[in-house]
Amino acid sequence: MIAADGAEAALAQLRRRNQIPNVLLADYHLDHDATGLQALSAIQALYPQPLPAVIITADRSDEMQSAVREAGYHLLNKPLKPARLRSLLAHLATAKSPAA
Repeated sequence: MIAADGAEAALAQLRRRNQIPNVLLADYHLDHDATGLQALSAIQALYPQPLPAVIITADRSDEMQSAVREAGYHLLNKPLKPARLRSLLAHLATAKSPAA
């Protein structure tokens, strides 16, 4: 697991590793007016294949839902329910496995 407080920190850690992440989680509102969508886009550029990703936000607007959907990511709203997160992560792991 990698935890980072922004895109640059995440990118630096991922570049040092020789592994492809199983799933990416990003809060929508990041520091310095950055967004989780921007961070995920930068991270996705490191890899030849799309990675499963989840945006977590308290923003329930139609615009947010559309932006996340258009990016091909999953959306979880705050307050985050642990069971919903576990379920989504299990689904993404199953969908990514070669047997699925």
